[in-house]
Amino acid sequence: MKLQHSTSDSMGTERDQKARVRQAHRRRTIPAILSFAGLFILGLTISAVLLRSGIGPHVIRQLQIVVTRISHERSDVDHAHGGWCAEHHVPEELCLGCSPHLWPKPRFEGPWCAKHRVPECPLCHPEVSELSTTSDVLPVDFERASRESDSPINPDCTLHRRLVQIASADVLMRLGVEVAPVTRGTLREAIEAQGRVELGFGSAVCISAPFSGIVRHITRQEGDSVRRGDPLLELEAPELANWRGDGRKAAQLVQLRRAQMERFTSLKGLTISARTVDEAIAQWEQACLTQWIIQEKLNWVSRTAAQPEDDPSRTTQLGVGPRPMSASSQFLPPSEHSSGGDPLLSLHSPLDGRVLSCFVGPGQHVVAGQPLMTVGDPNQLMLTVWIRPEDVSRVRPGQQVIFQHSGHVTPDRGEVVAVSPLIDERTRLVAVWTTLDPAEKENHVGTAGRAEILIAEERDVIMVPESAIHWEGDCFVVFVRDLDFDQLPYKVFHVRKVRIGRKTWHGGQEMREILAGLLPGEVVATTRSFVLRGALLEERLGAGCAEHND
Repeated sequence: MKLQHSTSDSMGTERDQKARVRQAHRRRTIPAILSFAGLFILGLTISAVLLRSGIGPHVIRQLQIVVTRISHERSDVDHAHGGWCAEHHVPEELCLGCSPHLWPKPRFEGPWCAKHRVPECPLCHPEVSELSTTSDVLPVDFERASRESDSPINPDCTLHRRLVQIASADVLMRLGVEVAPVTRGTLREAIEAQGRVELGFGSAVCISAPFSGIVRHITRQEGDSVRRGDPLLELEAPELANWRGDGRKAAQLVQLRRAQMERFTSLKGLTISARTVDEAIAQWEQACLTQWIIQEKLNWVSRTAAQPEDDPSRTTQLGVGPRPMSASSQFLPPSEHSSGGDPLLSLHSPLDGRVLSCFVGPGQHVVAGQPLMTVGDPNQLMLTVWIRPEDVSRVRPGQQVIFQHSGHVTPDRGEVVAVSPLIDERTRLVAVWTTLDPAEKENHVGTAGRAEILIAEERDVIMVPESAIHWEGDCFVVFVRDLDFDQLPYKVFHVRKVRIGRKTWHGGQEMREILAGLLPGEVVATTRSFVLRGALLEERLGAGCAEHND
């Protein structure tokens, strides 16, 4: 009985304790509910004020970043001991590929921009861009984005909604992936080809032998400066001696026939019949015609010798004057200072310049038409650029040409003069003839180098390095670094579809014009960005750009 009593007493004590605990819970619950209600009302009030002021989304976003960073710091110990996503190569707790809902930032999903032909156009919706401030958008950017281009984009493709995640910035650096901001620059559309410095049209003359003979004397050597009319060499030509002798004979015959004609004319009707007078006149005219023919031959020799017309020694050297004569009205007697059968012919320079080449030596026998010397003006140079036939339609006279070769640190400049209508049979290229300004620096004939024919030049063009652009089946994409890449534990690149334009060289590297899809200031992956593309392809497992919304 005592045992039962003690037991009943202990049970009563236990019931009293439970009752006291319940009373204490009730006393704490009511203040907690009131505190929660007060905090809730306070939170609603603060939210309303922030939303009215317009900074609410930014504050909420920063709070999300702070919360995410705190959770990441708390899980650092767990990551050190495991928790690694083998499929996406990132910490398992931060893997957005396995758990997309972990991404703390709301994603803007804009419509397809039919005007600029890109999804989620940053020009029309700047909130798409990964910029902390408003980008400096120019009116010309909208004009360029409306242009036609050869970079199509499939409107049904959803590739631009993908994220490429990297474990850490350290991993990105070890992979060698570099980033660069989207910049503005001057786009120079040019045709690149090989060029060669040559003498200008008419600035070089090849002097050939007018007769077969022997070179007796050379008065100018290669590299010597010459003036127009300076003697270059002397050629001994027996045929020329025969022509000169025929000229003397023709001149004497003309003189004889003329005296006979004048004597017969004075005796006409007395002892000389009219028929005899007419025959004497006809013989005189025939002699004049023969002399005129020989005179034309010697004039041709005169032009071949390239001696100035005002040189008084010319008649002495050729044996007869250079002027053509009429058979019925002019008569030129033989020169008193010349011998009839002189075989020496002196060849003279036809222009001011230099002796560029000499192909013969003293005592050498040459034949008619054989090249003897080349004389040219090295200050009158031209540049011949060889381009592909498909580029001919883009070249116009007056376009600027930049020529760079190893002999000069700075490039030479010129302008397009004409385009050849012929295609070279051997190289299948077309010659473009351009000027070359000799005022700045001296060039040498035969110098070869790289030439650029400038087709167009535009300023303030949005451009990225060529290494940042990748073809994904039916669109071009770039990888844009997230704005909070350094703050968030999620190291993310956004896949951005772009429409590209022309290619150019800017700042010593190959750049590509961006017509639509990027804004200046956004940071994109450049060098070794194919690593990010490889991660994207690994996730898509060969899906290509066929990720459509069904």
